Amino acid sequence: MKITNYKMPGHHQRSFIRTPNWITLVLCWNFVILFGIWLQPHTVFIRHFSLVIGAILGSWVIARNWSLLIQKKSLPLWLIVFLLLWVSIHLYFIGEDKGTQLLEYQRIWKKIALSIPFGAGLGISILGWYRSDYKTEKYWRIIYIGFLAPIIVYFVKYISSYICLIMGFETPIYLMLSSAHLTDPWGVSRAAYVFFCLPAYFIAMSELGEVCGKKTWQLNQNWMYLIAIIGTPLIMLMEHDRTGLFYCAVGIIAGILSIIKVANFQFNNKKQLILLLILLIFLASIVVISVQNPLWRALKADAIFAVQINEYDQWKHLSGSKSPPLINELGMQVHESNYDRIAWAIRGFDLILKKPLGYGLMTLSFGRLNSVDFPGSQTNMSHNGWMDFCLGYGIPGFLLIFIAILLVLINAKGAVLPWAKFIKWVLGFMLLVFFNKELSSEIFINALIFTTCIFSTACLDCKTQNS
Repeated sequence: MKITNYKMPGHHQRSFIRTPNWITLVLCWNFVILFGIWLQPHTVFIRHFSLVIGAILGSWVIARNWSLLIQKKSLPLWLIVFLLLWVSIHLYFIGEDKGTQLLEYQRIWKKIALSIPFGAGLGISILGWYRSDYKTEKYWRIIYIGFLAPIIVYFVKYISSYICLIMGFETPIYLMLSSAHLTDPWGVSRAAYVFFCLPAYFIAMSELGEVCGKKTWQLNQNWMYLIAIIGTPLIMLMEHDRTGLFYCAVGIIAGILSIIKVANFQFNNKKQLILLLILLIFLASIVVISVQNPLWRALKADAIFAVQINEYDQWKHLSGSKSPPLINELGMQVHESNYDRIAWAIRGFDLILKKPLGYGLMTLSFGRLNSVDFPGSQTNMSHNGWMDFCLGYGIPGFLLIFIAILLVLINAKGAVLPWAKFIKWVLGFMLLVFFNKELSSEIFINALIFTTCIFSTACLDCKTQNS
């Protein structure tokens, strides 16, 4: 891992009081706990406790360094604050289901409000130690362990279940792995594994070139990368998630480019060449598995029906309730996954134009608006996180959070390494995956805003002073 001191011209810097090391450590490990259990069911108390502690300490950090937030690079954080204000205005003056929207506001947005000072305070605390290589590396590794935690928890549950099966014990319900989150109260959706597991994977793949450039392999420093590189694709394969496998392939390409960049197109290092060949074989395997998937092969044939939402109305109903079944040009029944994704996307764009200020619900606005136009229809989400969020809080709400993320990615160019790498890969991935996953719900929106707040303050211009 490369540590680079961050220097800006003096007239752009703002002095602030460095956060004590123990508070920064508490905030970092609090992040590990929160991100590690965020997707796990029945962990509300732990999440609430973590958010409250983080919000208290983060608010203290912000109060000591409030002048940092009066600069151009703090705009993303202010946009998130304005988003909370917009949601409040939407509740009282725009929303079409005040009762349900109020319950959502009290249940979800209060947690998001707590995560803002937590994230902003954590980012400022980390930023205060950017001149200390030792401190920066220590905090960086702790935060990375936080991103790695969902992968570790998954395999702990998997191995524990297997051991219980071998020994004849009944597996505790909290150790069971299930993707049936709609029917199983202990189930976890596949979308959650994609969203929470892939950030660590992308960071690991981007670090491959630097690791290969070293003369010796140091397991005590690189074990974290191995867990992410091996574990994440395995989870996507075991969960049969096409989107996850696609992003794993993208990560492999990023790793290959990282190795090529460090090697300067000269693979004299045997370790680099072997790792490159392994990645190429791994990439080819993922491509072959994806191509053999019948959903990919029938995508074009299924799309012919999906784009005709006025002629065919099967999209108005959830999976398993479409009648009569459609037969594509390949002679096969249209795959509901392909058909729904495309048809719902087209319908969603129509609804955004029709309701530019949104319906008022984070998750179910698509289904509610469809039921207004087509009584008896059975839909809930559009399979596009950004579209669902836009349908909920309108184009203004979507622009506030989307522009905030884009500004953080732009500000990352001047951030201290390795935090700049975190921002580029983690936040960049989160922004993209919202386009093709049903992620407009509590834990995903909360995690996205929380991460945006951390990185927005980690990019600020500053001049450190001792406390």
